[in-house]
Amino acid sequence: MTNPIKAALYARVSTEEQATEGYSIQGQIEEMETYANQHDMKIVKRYLDEGVSGKNISGRPQMKQLVKDLNSGEFDAVIIYKIDRIARRLKDALDIAERCEQANVKLISLKENMDLADSMGIVIFQLSATFAEFERNLTVERLKMGMSQRAKI
Repeated sequence: MTNPIKAALYARVSTEEQATEGYSIQGQIEEMETYANQHDMKIVKRYLDEGVSGKNISGRPQMKQLVKDLNSGEFDAVIIYKIDRIARRLKDALDIAERCEQANVKLISLKENMDLADSMGIVIFQLSATFAEFERNLTVERLKMGMSQRAKI
């Protein structure tokens, strides 16, 4: 019998996303735990950034800790619910994926169902991260327009 893959979970939600898109930390965790159980993985660590923007890594203490722990050997895989949970900027998402690769830690995204070990998986990852950044930029534009409209009243 082989040893199960040791996995870490990473979940993040901003207050706005939880309110408007129905994301919740608990919902993400439940889906990731189900995936881990179905794939004979043992969850050894959980990193949870609740009420924190995905704008950049610097404001997310648990993501910073996860990146530090990548080379610890504690886990072989990081499971995320969706690409936009790790970053809302393409540059940051690519950096995190590269750090995982360098540490020989597999990055698994449930919703995008991609494998960064092949060319198609890399393209899917890059496109998903690009759209996450685009979505964040649209949100910022809408917020600015709303504030501008309220200021005129």
